[in-house]
Amino acid sequence: MQAGLPVLPLNRKGRAVNIWLILIIVGVVMLILGVAVEAAKVLLWIGIAVLVISLIMSFVSRGRTRV
Repeated sequence: MQAGLPVLPLNRKGRAVNIWLILIIVGVVMLILGVAVEAAKVLLWIGIAVLVISLIMSFVSRGRTRV
């Protein structure tokens, strides 16, 4: 492992947990509890943006493997 690279949390099967899912869940919980509402909104937007980018990247990589 190289120094300075972020380490993603692993689930039971050893796969990396999607960071967008963590951000969205934390944002929703913060909104429901009413804690730091502005920060929760930012986390939700960041989570959605990362989700969209990851979906686009997965479609691009699938297209390359078929060619």
